[in-house]
Amino acid sequence: MLKKLNLKQIFIYSFFGVLTTAVNWAVYIGLQKVGVSVTASNAVAWLAAISVAFITNKKYTFKNKARSLKELLEQIILFVFSRLLSGLFEIFLPTMLLYIGLTGTLFGVSGFWAKIITNVFVICLNYILSRTLVFPQKNIIKGIKNTLKSILRYGNIKSIKYDERKHSMLANYHTHTYRCNHASGRDRDFVTAAIKEGLTDLGFADHVPYIYPEKNYYEGAKMRMEELGGYFTSILNLRKQYADKIRIHVGFETEYYESCFDKTFNELRKHPLDYLILGQHRIGDYASQLVFAPTKSESDLTQYVDTVIKAISTGKFSYIAHPDAINFIGEDDAFYTQMKRLCVAAKEYDVPLEINMLGAATGRNYPCERFFKIVAEVGNEVIIGCDAHSPAGIVNNAGYEKCMAILKKYGITPLPYLKFKKI
Repeated sequence: MLKKLNLKQIFIYSFFGVLTTAVNWAVYIGLQKVGVSVTASNAVAWLAAISVAFITNKKYTFKNKARSLKELLEQIILFVFSRLLSGLFEIFLPTMLLYIGLTGTLFGVSGFWAKIITNVFVICLNYILSRTLVFPQKNIIKGIKNTLKSILRYGNIKSIKYDERKHSMLANYHTHTYRCNHASGRDRDFVTAAIKEGLTDLGFADHVPYIYPEKNYYEGAKMRMEELGGYFTSILNLRKQYADKIRIHVGFETEYYESCFDKTFNELRKHPLDYLILGQHRIGDYASQLVFAPTKSESDLTQYVDTVIKAISTGKFSYIAHPDAINFIGEDDAFYTQMKRLCVAAKEYDVPLEINMLGAATGRNYPCERFFKIVAEVGNEVIIGCDAHSPAGIVNNAGYEKCMAILKKYGITPLPYLKFKKI
């Protein structure tokens, strides 16, 4: 359950556990001295202790930031539930231990060892529940829930048998169309290619038509705004036509240009948009340099990571496409520092990272092994993206095998399906 123990975290947890106990006793003694009943004193002391425990666990032990009031309320409810659950063990476990014969007495206290074992068990249980349920690191419960949802959601789509395929992919959410001016093939051809490859899910994510501050400014590798209507009409018609064979989703791959993202997003949301993926091709805003040119500048890398973190903090991106696309050839220490910052933020905001099949197939600077070594260390979720620019790019087997080799090397299992962020 706890794949990698964090000794520093456990020490902080233990320190605040002692503080919480002290608060419990201080409140209890104080109320007793002013004449409050034992039951009421215990209840108020418990509430005070659990409040201190929640705040210190959230802020200092697990360093968790709720992204909304709803998420904060969910965490409070789960925390109280977990403490009530462990409280039941604290009440009944000593009795069970005494019943099976653990009746040792020490310092004149009957059942001393039963009480000690119970306390250790409850402390460990509270830590596990806090780490996996309330302030999830690698939330096993969430993973099980998502897996069950995937099984139920996709059970009605019949994929070709695994032994008839050369890969184990079931979904791809990174597909471009001719509208971006550097891809080819009809929309329908991508769908039939995906069905032939045994996919149950195909997501179209063409390059977004940005609304720039300058009226006549245009980046050539993007759809134009006047093509937006035709894009949605085509993909949605294919969704209906092939509904019994494959699930089709419509989205966009987009950079985060802070100066004009909100205006563009407000235009996109007028359409039946399923998801957005972040494909940051520039280190910052729309006038900044592209990420593909080799650079030794730590400033460029820092700006790129800052931009990615700002983007995912909006809560609008379902995953980060080729997060390792920046061609940084500088010092390993600088790369580690900045890219770990990116990975930690992606995990905090629950945004998976893509390993890019097109980059693997064409020998680009990404996927980058030193990046995925950090991914494995942080424990990010990873998804494979075809980045298909032609129907033949749907599950390019050479690229797929290279991606899987990297993932296997670092013990990473890719997600079978993507959970979309709410638009």
